[in-house]
Amino acid sequence: MSIRQKKVSEEIKHIVSEFFARNTLNKCEKSFITLAKVEISPDLRYAKIYVSILNLQTDIEQEKCLKSIIRNKNRIKKEIADNLVLRNVPEIIIKKDESFKKAERIKEILRDINK
Repeated sequence: MSIRQKKVSEEIKHIVSEFFARNTLNKCEKSFITLAKVEISPDLRYAKIYVSILNLQTDIEQEKCLKSIIRNKNRIKKEIADNLVLRNVPEIIIKKDESFKKAERIKEILRDINK
């Protein structure tokens, strides 16, 4: 990843984090949304935003919240356009970050081994 890609991805991460802090989305009222990472393509045209959705009990609630985030993709893109000076605003791709769930699974396995 080039220095420019890193700078743009960090700036997008910051802007989108502030967007989630200021806006309550439908189906996400009780949740805590964090950005795990932002991957940007070498030509800066696509940005994959990985979100973790916490404080929701069931996978169904998490999926509803993720769908709500995806439905608001244009608002997120507009927020980026308003706060970041780029020739082209990257196309946003929202992905669910599974690293938290994987880490919990690894902890479970390690606990079982130590018993």
